Amino acid sequence: MADAALATARDQLVALAQHPREQGGGVSLTRYWKAGNIDYKKVPALKGLDLSCYRGKAREEVRVTAV
Repeated sequence: MADAALATARDQLVALAQHPREQGGGVSLTRYWKAGNIDYKKVPALKGLDLSCYRGKAREEVRVTAV
């Protein structure tokens, strides 16, 4: 039950945030982009390769922290 309440509160905070970084009421919310993961199964040989072409799509993530 507490997990569901926490998830609901987090979703509400994310919906209220208008900027990449918000702080107030004892919490801090930061939105940031994280590069996609590399799918190593698709890499024929790893030595000397630039792996960025195998990287997945970038995605936005949100961090909520009690301050």
